[in-house]
Amino acid sequence: MSAPLIDYTDRHTVVTGGGTGLGRAICLQLSSLGAHVAVLDIDESAASGTVKLIKDSGGDAVPVRCDVADRDAVADAFAQATSAFGPPDVLVNNAGINPHVPSRELTRNDWAQIVGVNLSGYLWSAQQLAEALIPAHRAGAIVNVSSIGGRTALGRGNVAYGVTKGGVDQLTRELAIAWAPYGIRVNAVAPCQIATDGLRALSTQPSAEGRLLDTFLRGIPLGRLVEPAEVAAAIAFLASEAAAMITGVVLPVDGGNLAFNAGGTIGE
Repeated sequence: MSAPLIDYTDRHTVVTGGGTGLGRAICLQLSSLGAHVAVLDIDESAASGTVKLIKDSGGDAVPVRCDVADRDAVADAFAQATSAFGPPDVLVNNAGINPHVPSRELTRNDWAQIVGVNLSGYLWSAQQLAEALIPAHRAGAIVNVSSIGGRTALGRGNVAYGVTKGGVDQLTRELAIAWAPYGIRVNAVAPCQIATDGLRALSTQPSAEGRLLDTFLRGIPLGRLVEPAEVAAAIAFLASEAAAMITGVVLPVDGGNLAFNAGGTIGE
């Protein structure tokens, strides 16, 4: 009987932005499949919280403080991760920020910060994984967390966020082609709005924020927000041997959002 394809036993994974929210769900998912997890986050206490949850469940993880916008800090974080578990073979680029700023009000600092974390940080981290794999002639996988906002405009002050996510989509394709000869697969997931505690709270508010939640749901044919664990499961698939022939793909995890035309009608 063959071994299961989605099996991370003894694999070393690095997850950026792993301290809270979706990043924490990704770390827990990969750990549950047997991975050693380096939890990178700019908030070391949040990373430590994720590590505690993993260890309480019998897994193995280490917290590493890292500002992904700082290329030198990323190199140091990967060195720490390697010291803990050996060279990594899986990277999940998840760290991200989204300060909502109207396009006419974006400052140089706003732009530099958002691009630094959401796009440059993905490249710096991917470079570090490639340097761990290519000289050693080892295969590996990268999964980037993009967004439906990389394919369609969201409005509401999301211009910088959307531009960086569009950049993540293209970075995914470019690195997939560049590194295919080395056996490094590069894919991405594009979630719709994720069911965080903050978004769930909107459903109880008869305010503009509550109406915004209704707007989200009208654009999702399956009629609900995506759960963090569902995005994490898609990521675990893409980085696993079950997806061994998949590279350069941006996989929507969006309940049909990107398939749905704004003028369309759900159902027959």
